[in-house]
Amino acid sequence: MTPLGCKPRCSPFTTGGAVFLLLALAGCTGESVLADMPESASEPHDCDTGSSLSYETLTDFDLQTGANFYFYANETDPQGEVCVAGTCGRFPRVDPNVALELPDGPRCAGTPRESTFAMHFEGGGYVSYGPNFGYTVSEQASGAFDASAFDGLSFWARVGASNEAPLEILLHDTSTYPVLPESERKCLPATADFIPPLGTGCYNGGAARRTLTSEFRLYTIDFSELTQGDWGARSPGGTANVAEVLRVEFKFPLQARFDVWIDDIAWFTR
Repeated sequence: MTPLGCKPRCSPFTTGGAVFLLLALAGCTGESVLADMPESASEPHDCDTGSSLSYETLTDFDLQTGANFYFYANETDPQGEVCVAGTCGRFPRVDPNVALELPDGPRCAGTPRESTFAMHFEGGGYVSYGPNFGYTVSEQASGAFDASAFDGLSFWARVGASNEAPLEILLHDTSTYPVLPESERKCLPATADFIPPLGTGCYNGGAARRTLTSEFRLYTIDFSELTQGDWGARSPGGTANVAEVLRVEFKFPLQARFDVWIDDIAWFTR
């Protein structure tokens, strides 16, 4: 596969009619606040539960399209690799049509939560920044999504045997995302030549984490759980401003191996 260059920001490009995901400098600053944060005691749901929730879906991947989902990793990382369709390599092109048919057959067959396709990410070994993937609502503050009518974010997920660490979930808003134009930014993005001063860096989103199981489960993240660190720029109140969401992100820890299936990402209300 052809390696992609590292871009200063996320934007889709088209080759032969297919839109590909870019490896970018997004999410490359700061240590996660999650290292010392306890996990929620809430239990994951299965196919027969969660019916009391209502959902507004970001994507269910059943059309095998990633829409505005992008994968980010450092192309100069000496150890990092990503596996696409079972083949590991450094910085391959990642097609949004990488959504794969579930190997064990449809999830929750015969129920309203039945699903055939999901996004699969496998790899590891990164020692600099990344890897993560997520849904970018907009790069402009004026295009932010107001999620304040919802209680939180939900998703279905499972891990493979090689997965080594919890999954981190972040919401970036207009205070923590490097919006365009630059004159409207409230944080400082890192570059190859610049490390933002403490308390000013971008991508310090409201964060939570979940330890996933080897079987598909529905996980819910209540907005009230989200916590920010002090290494980067903070949102008003010290947590994500859910009225101004610009990116939903799933982050894999540095150095750890990851083998994660993600599906049916949605906003939920109780």
